[in-house]
Amino acid sequence: MLKQRSRAGWKIPYISPIFFSKNFLKSKKFYTNRRNTTIAPHFIGKKISVYSGKVLKTVSVKKLLVGGKLGQYSISKVFGEAIGVNMALKEKRKKEDKKKGKKSK
Repeated sequence: MLKQRSRAGWKIPYISPIFFSKNFLKSKKFYTNRRNTTIAPHFIGKKISVYSGKVLKTVSVKKLLVGGKLGQYSISKVFGEAIGVNMALKEKRKKEDKKKGKKSK
């Protein structure tokens, strides 16, 4: 039986042309907003600052990151912020209920 490969397995890796420029090859630090670029082996040892929509986040490229996308390592979303706020409100309500003498659920 043939094993199905993921779509990313058979697609050609996309590397933006700016990563073949002389500026990139000479410098150790580089700024970009190309989050869809696949990390190639010649990126190893460089620090790439990737624009996440609000700020530039620095990604130090190591051997393990080769094959991934730059966007994977510069996270643009904040996970759990709403959850943290809700938990804080629940804790506050519990404390208030204890002061009033009510049982919490």
